Amino acid sequence: MSGSGRTVRGMVTLGAAVAVATATAGPASAELGRQPRPRVGTGSSAVAVTSPQTVIAVAGANGRLYARKSTEASFRDLGGVLVDAPAVAYSTTTHQTYYVVKGTSNALYIRTDTTPFSRLVPSVCRFAPAVGISGNQLTAACIGTNYALYAGTTTLTGSGNPVIPQMVYQGGIAVGGPAISYSAGNTTPIFLVLNIHASATGSNVSVRAATDPPGAYVQVDERCADQLDIQPVPTTTTDKYFFGCRNGDPSFNSTDALYYEWLGAGTTPVAETDGVIRGRVGIAAALDGSNAIFYVTGANGHVYSKQVVTGAATGGPFTYIGGLARPGVAAATIG
Repeated sequence: MSGSGRTVRGMVTLGAAVAVATATAGPASAELGRQPRPRVGTGSSAVAVTSPQTVIAVAGANGRLYARKSTEASFRDLGGVLVDAPAVAYSTTTHQTYYVVKGTSNALYIRTDTTPFSRLVPSVCRFAPAVGISGNQLTAACIGTNYALYAGTTTLTGSGNPVIPQMVYQGGIAVGGPAISYSAGNTTPIFLVLNIHASATGSNVSVRAATDPPGAYVQVDERCADQLDIQPVPTTTTDKYFFGCRNGDPSFNSTDALYYEWLGAGTTPVAETDGVIRGRVGIAAALDGSNAIFYVTGANGHVYSKQVVTGAATGGPFTYIGGLARPGVAAATIG
């Protein structure tokens, strides 16, 4: 995958918005409130890090679910018939990987590596789903047929597939997303979605916490063309986040590139654009916060990865993974 140049967009602040969204949900992140946006090349030199163990999931060219762990040499066929990119999350409680997909009926289904597909929620969705796990709580979210965000949470037992009896109305009007994240030490989900209308500056991302009143979104100065991803560093007590999406700012000379960003305490953050991608970005963060792997679908339908080291001046080159997938990759950290 060839690079298409690197640049940085000016931000009002992703973090100030997340700080507002998490005000009733737990500790807000000062790091997410950085302003202005980090400039390329201002980070420290790259250092040796240990890559996280990861699992990725895609919808194959034939519409079936395929998954691959970083310890595996090839993709595994997990079946099903998908109409959008899948979502994936790993539970440190049950030690299982959970795959959430939208089927041909637009309903959400779930499976693990060892259990077959079963219906996750009774409602239907318009776009690709998101899934997140904190402790023993699994949360799924999607945009409903009325373009509003809906989400539901259930407790994982490790026995069979979980079921979410009802999706709860979260409000808003969205055309993409959502992504699910968490602030440090907090199990309350944070949702990011793509707005149906961009602001005067072209930004089209909004954020809210599950405990906020329905429709209480905060606008973020990000411009994404597809479903985004934001991943916290799971085991730290200080908020650290990795953010990525397909760049949607036509003023950039790298439209359709991967836009990625790292924000974390104690080190200069980095933001760049690179490559030409399609669909959702998948992010798997190392447990110690030292780096994250960004997974994307290239314009040729193949899967690629890029390692971003916290505080490094630039991200690493794209690494070819293979496969032949429809646009969008989901990723999760194992462990």
